[in-house]
Amino acid sequence: MTPQTAWSPAPKIAQVLIASLTSDAADRKTLELVAEKGAAQSDLDPLFGGLQPDPAGALDGALDRDNMPLDEEPTAVVAELDAVRRRY
Repeated sequence: MTPQTAWSPAPKIAQVLIASLTSDAADRKTLELVAEKGAAQSDLDPLFGGLQPDPAGALDGALDRDNMPLDEEPTAVVAELDAVRRRY
């Protein structure tokens, strides 16, 4: 592979992340990004709009599995989560 043939998904991933910050359709949505070669989508609102919203006030995404009960989290993690809740 040469620099001329190398491909990096970073610009496309950055485009989606930046678009999500300014899209009402992306509000309270959790998604996983998988970069593929090809043309970038010009309008990401339909993609964001099709996602299940995260529960209001929840720390986990809509489809996250319950893998660690909050009362079993380390004290430092609980303190950080509390600090984030107070900010928002």
